[in-house]
Amino acid sequence: MSTESERGSQRLPVKVRAAIVDAGEQRPGHLSDLSGSGCQLRFEQPGSADSPAIGTVVTLVLPGVGDLPAEVIGLTAVFVRLRFGSLPADVTTRLTTFLGDLKATTFDTYEDWH
Repeated sequence: MSTESERGSQRLPVKVRAAIVDAGEQRPGHLSDLSGSGCQLRFEQPGSADSPAIGTVVTLVLPGVGDLPAEVIGLTAVFVRLRFGSLPADVTTRLTTFLGDLKATTFDTYEDWH
């Protein structure tokens, strides 16, 4: 498991609808954690054969923030872990604001909302 210093920033446990887009195909789900440098998305339909491979660059569609380029750094039948690529300044600003707003409403762990 990665430490906070290896990740670059603290991940907040959240439950936020989002999706990844890979090769024009959208896979919806919920973020289970989020930071300024990455996230983990729980697929709505686990175990799909169309999951992107580790190392694939996808787009995270995060309502209220925008489209974030991200690299797949971990994958199971249920979750995909993403590391954000270089984000435009306006997207970085919206993500920072979004994270600040979430801090007041986050759950302590995934199990709190699952």
